[in-house]
Amino acid sequence: MTPDGRSDDPIDLHEGERGEVVELMRRIGAAPDAPDSDHLLEMLAEALPSTPKPLRWACAAVGAVVVAMALPWLVGYDPFDLLGDSSAVHLARDGALGVVIGSSGLVAAWRPRWSLPCAVSATVALFAQMVAGVADETIAETGGNELVHAPAIALAFLLAASAVRLGPLGPRRTRTSP
Repeated sequence: MTPDGRSDDPIDLHEGERGEVVELMRRIGAAPDAPDSDHLLEMLAEALPSTPKPLRWACAAVGAVVVAMALPWLVGYDPFDLLGDSSAVHLARDGALGVVIGSSGLVAAWRPRWSLPCAVSATVALFAQMVAGVADETIAETGGNELVHAPAIALAFLLAASAVRLGPLGPRRTRTSP
């Protein structure tokens, strides 16, 4: 016996925990006598808001474009001459940051629950790219060729939109507040 009068027998503890789980299942509208956990997981998935599929597809598509543009830059190669006469260091930096941003979009499309950390990492990488772009402009290393990063900016906005959950919680998905 524990000091508070409860049994310390493992079977009794298990039964007590089962009672708590059954109570939680009742609160979300699941049947406590469900045959397996799959039913509970389905009910829980329906109760939680999710990222709309078109937004996930957009994150995946733009993320793939950003990664495809950035990968050659990692080795100092610009196949479409998008960044003009930029140095290899500039290309490698933009390539590394582009891979981070594009990969964030691909991961958020694959696993929507990771969209908030992906949005944060993409925003930080985009901010680093903006600071580097300002520094490049200051030392006149580049011209107006920074517009090539527009897909990365669009992806950051898409990730921010996918990180915000606007749907109501609950099994019926109805708002109860006035």
